[in-house]
Order: sequence, then C-alpha cells, then structure tokens
Amino acid sequence: MFVLLTMAFGYGALFSWALFYRADSIPPLKEVDPAAWIQAIGALLGILVAIAIPTAIHFSEGRRQRAKEKNKAKSVFAFAQKDLQQVVAMLGVTKWLVSSRAIKTPEEELAEWEERSRVPQAVIEAMKEAHEFPALLDDLYAFYFQMNQLNETVRHHLTMLPQDAKRPAVMGVREQIDPTIEIGNRLLAKVNELFDR
Repeated sequence: MFVLLTMAFGYGALFSWALFYRADSIPPLKEVDPAAWIQAIGALLGILVAIAIPTAIHFSEGRRQRAKEKNKAKSVFAFAQKDLQQVVAMLGVTKWLVSSRAIKTPEEELAEWEERSRVPQAVIEAMKEAHEFPALLDDLYAFYFQMNQLNETVRHHLTMLPQDAKRPAVMGVREQIDPTIEIGNRLLAKVNELFDR
C-alpha cells in the first residue's frame, strides 16, 4: 500500500512538473558536492538498516515461537498416541470377548464397556494442542465425542435400567463399538503419520 501511494505521489509530481514546465523556470545547476551525496546515501542506508534488523528479529522470534509450540504439541500427542493405541486395542479385545461369549451376563458386559470407553486424559490434553495440527482436528473431536457418548450410554444402562431391559440395551451398545473403533483407528493412523514426518 505504501509503495502504491509513493508511486502515485511520484507520478503526480512528474505530471504536474510536465504540465506547468517553462523553459526559463529551471534554476542554473550547481556543482555537485560528493560529500553531501555520500552523507545522504549513508543516512538512507542507516534508516533502512534500522528498519530491517528489528523486522528480521521479529520474524525470527515468531518462527522460533511457532516451532516451540509445535514441538510442545507433538510431545502431548506422543502421550496421546500410546493411550489411543491402548484404548482402541482394548475396545477390540472386549468386542472379541463378547463375540466369543467369554463375558456371560449383560451386567458384566456393560461394566466392561464402561471401563473401556473412558476417554484417556492424554487425549483430552491433546485436544488443547490440536490447533497446531488441523489435519487431526476432525477425527480427534469425533473420537472424543463418540467415546463420551458410548460411555454415557453404558453408564446410563448400568445404573438406570432394570435387569430385564439390560440385554436389549447391550445390543444397542454393541452397534456403537464398530464406529468408535473405526474413528479411533483413523485418528491413530493420522497421529502415527505426524511422527513419521
């Protein structure tokens, strides 16, 4: 913007000079004083250096601060990566135990799902730093909300439903497991990519 204003002023001055020029209006040229020119050029260079150095320092500090924040976020995601692997694996193990009928009663199954569907604290901490990695945001929030919903549903079934209503409730819970595992695996793959770079 400043450059455009300077150019507009320069062209305006040139146009005005051309418009009102008279041959006898130019004063006679004086002899050039090299010392004055050197001093003027030195003053301009000093001003440019005085502007350039703080600007370069400011941009350098900004890059350094962004790199520091990104490294902090990466370290948070390193903890979340381990917990994510564990949670997704345990959801899969519990699903396998249910399908192989190793868990006998609906109460036992609901208690197992309640324990396995808790959102790890490291994932919650990772959500605070997720703005550093926009590619992870959607899956991270989707996984968090899916796990929360699953956990709340299971806790509701455990505490509020009568005994005879728990078996049908278990079937509804089982339907939520596959999407939760799918979102968890997708998020885990993206977090793994973060550390492969």
